[in-house]
Amino acid sequence: MIAPPITLKQPKQPKPVKLDAILPSFQKDTSEEKYVDFDKIIRFVSRPSPNNEFDRHVYIIDRLARIYREGVLLADWKPMATVILSLGQRIQEGGYPIMSVMEQLLSCIRPIEVLKDEQDICKAAQESAQSLIQALCSLLKVHTGNEQWIYPVIRSINTVIASSKADFQRANTLRVDFAPFSLQKDNVLVSEPHHKPNEQLRAILLEATENTDLVESVTTILKNAETQDTQFELLKCLTRLSRSNVNITTMLEQETFQVLSILMEQPEVTGAAIEIIWNGLEGNQANQVAQIMTQESALQPMKRIFDRLTLHGHKQIEKQMRNEMVLIFTTMVQVYPESAVFLLEQEVQDSATLFLTHSELNIQDDIVKDFVLTSSNDDHEFKRLSITLMKILAKYPQNLEAMIDDGLLDFSLIYLDVTTDNEGVLTWTPLQQQMLQIQILEFLSEIIPSITKEFREIDGYAYLIRYIDALIQNGKTLRRDHIDEVRTHDMLIQSCLRVFLTLTELGPNSKKILSASGIFNHLLALLSDQNQSTMVWVTSMLICSSLCQGFKANKHVFGDSGGVQVLIPFLTYQSADMDETERVILGAVECVWGTICGNLVYEDLFFKSEGIFHLLDLLEGATDKMKRHILGCVLDLLENPKAIYHLLQWRTKSSVNRGIAHLLVEMWNQEQDRVQAIKGVDGLIPLDEKMVLRGKKQAKIDLVRDGIEPDGGRAIRELQDNIRAKIYSMFHKLGFERASDLLSAEEKMELAVISKYLDFKIGEVWSEIAQEMKYERVRPISPDADCLNCVEECVQKKVEAVHKRQVELSRKTNETKKQEENQFFREWKELNIPPPLPPRGKRIHTWKRGQ
Repeated sequence: MIAPPITLKQPKQPKPVKLDAILPSFQKDTSEEKYVDFDKIIRFVSRPSPNNEFDRHVYIIDRLARIYREGVLLADWKPMATVILSLGQRIQEGGYPIMSVMEQLLSCIRPIEVLKDEQDICKAAQESAQSLIQALCSLLKVHTGNEQWIYPVIRSINTVIASSKADFQRANTLRVDFAPFSLQKDNVLVSEPHHKPNEQLRAILLEATENTDLVESVTTILKNAETQDTQFELLKCLTRLSRSNVNITTMLEQETFQVLSILMEQPEVTGAAIEIIWNGLEGNQANQVAQIMTQESALQPMKRIFDRLTLHGHKQIEKQMRNEMVLIFTTMVQVYPESAVFLLEQEVQDSATLFLTHSELNIQDDIVKDFVLTSSNDDHEFKRLSITLMKILAKYPQNLEAMIDDGLLDFSLIYLDVTTDNEGVLTWTPLQQQMLQIQILEFLSEIIPSITKEFREIDGYAYLIRYIDALIQNGKTLRRDHIDEVRTHDMLIQSCLRVFLTLTELGPNSKKILSASGIFNHLLALLSDQNQSTMVWVTSMLICSSLCQGFKANKHVFGDSGGVQVLIPFLTYQSADMDETERVILGAVECVWGTICGNLVYEDLFFKSEGIFHLLDLLEGATDKMKRHILGCVLDLLENPKAIYHLLQWRTKSSVNRGIAHLLVEMWNQEQDRVQAIKGVDGLIPLDEKMVLRGKKQAKIDLVRDGIEPDGGRAIRELQDNIRAKIYSMFHKLGFERASDLLSAEEKMELAVISKYLDFKIGEVWSEIAQEMKYERVRPISPDADCLNCVEECVQKKVEAVHKRQVELSRKTNETKKQEENQFFREWKELNIPPPLPPRGKRIHTWKRGQ
């Protein structure tokens, strides 16, 4: 009802204004744009009305509404805002007749893009949108208890800010931002596409709301709103406002989410409330929103809604809202981990687990006796979302224990039973079953490390072995031209292999069970299948390696199963995709490292199959990552004395005169260049440098001077960044003297540095210890100080010795070159042939016979 007029003191009567002087004629206008003299209108409506007569105001509003019946131009938003603000003041002064026609004017406030340049549109909107929204917001405060007045105002605000027109009672409209809803006035439907704002304009309009008190006003009105239409429009407004992080912060301050938790149990409000909560969980304040929604006053209504939608929701929109609730629970745990405990205490997890497992476990419970899932997309999505929720909650011990008690492990293995006749499983189509199996395998991969005993007692190993065997057999009959089926089958195998990889990390007992179950036969079958993806190959090789590490019996099983012969071809794998090639080769090297190294019988077979030659061939053109891995594997193979012979016999592809020693020196030089190691004149080691191994790219930090707290072990951690330690170890295994006989003089100079790598590294470590003691202001006792000084002196002597050795090598090299040059000239002299002319521009010396 319209409020009664307010008695005010009679203001001074203004001069009468002619309406024709204010507004143009309504006769047909041939111009492209209508002109409205807003200055005159503003002056008129800004004055108090004489004798509280508002007939002229009503007439002006009616004329404006007719002129802008197709929408208000963006350029007119700012003056229109001033008009609306003044009319609101007149209403407060008792101009209630104005309220009856204001709805016509408010329905016209829609953005129209008439300017050709989009930048001009956005600029114009940015300047005027805030003033217009604030003016409309002021109208809400005129009569906050009059919903007949609030409804058109909030509807107009929704139109201005391009609020969602999603119908929360219809399917496929949740969490989708639509164009402004159409307004119907005088039985004329306004054309929607003509008034649809572009995305940039929508963003500007939303940003304009951040500097207004719109959130506060809407929240205040929503607390007391009674009619469904008003609540619906208010929630539409909040839905759009919640897409802004600034507005979310304001909503937290105004306790908007607490209001939503009170109202959301109303079926008409549930969809909009879910949308707003979801927007809050997607924003920067997600953690605070989750904290509010996990309070008992909010979580209990959410649980009741979830139960109602799941048990009694038969419409598509109800099923979609049910799925949205599961997604909200999952997001709450992700952004606010403490909420996992609240979901368990408030029995939300119990409900989710019951709805997830009751069909497969045939749970006899009156609560779910009428609950049935079909093969529809919505029900299948509900199943998948519920498994994802369980996967997230399983990270917390209390929640995982409750899941196991509720039979979630039994539920998971039912889907992996290849001979199952469970009605709950057979409800789904084959493709839907496969998608659920992928998620269940990922779920098992997460929880098995925490439930090893339960998994072993339920004979989970046997389920997995039978399942991987069925997958391999099905793959043999799979048509390769059915791309989707092939892709899904590949995802199933990869997911199953990840579970096996997790099992191999549980200890010797798990490795023994898998080996006894025949896992190697299945893995080698996958490696022998050329139709498998490279990721399946790589994962299979990693599982073989993990099974054999620390369990020598499995190395014999791998070799007896023909693993060495299957593995050799992967060391020569080539692909157009370099990343793919690197993945496969790294997997093969890891498999050699884990399954063959340490088993003398199969090391000999590996050598006879030229496997070590393949490794060295890879080393020649490998990336830094591959070099580290290959060198580590070769170093372990060098524990077998026979490997030394094979390494010395190997020759590079580029030259038959280059062997392993030349390659190692070349890799050392590359590593020195990468770290920009300091070198002296003519490549000699510098005598004035204590840290001869440290490069310019490696941080040289003075802890005391720079005031940096010591992080400990920098000199040791540096070993992980380069391969110099592995190169030193390789030469140590091969023998420095033996390698020296194969190298040139320049390479011998580098070998002299390599031979003292360990001494120099020890000196770095002690220097780092001394520096940290100095930083901590710890004064060593006399024996310790003598020890530190002794280390420094020893390192310096090593540097001098290497330098002396390099100088000697350089001298011998120069003498050798001089002798070769003299021998050359003697041969020319004997042949009586003048020497070749020097290059043009050089000084020419006269050559005489006998000189």
